[in-house]
Amino acid sequence: MDMFGKRIRALAVDTAQSTTEIAKGLYQAISAGIEVGKNGDNVWNFLTVAADTAVGGLTDLETAVDGLTTLVNA
Repeated sequence: MDMFGKRIRALAVDTAQSTTEIAKGLYQAISAGIEVGKNGDNVWNFLTVAADTAVGGLTDLETAVDGLTTLVNA
């Protein structure tokens, strides 16, 4: 779990999202079937794209994760 805390904080700094929003997005992505992968790389790569999409699309992380997981699972 410590790995998740460190990565949540780092991603929050890198993407200007709150740690709470990153944690919610992480939970949402895993719940939607995004594989964690070795060392969590798959889900973190996905979450980084979702956070960048949220900023670029002027939306929140939850909406970006929802849209991307819908595309991935289609």
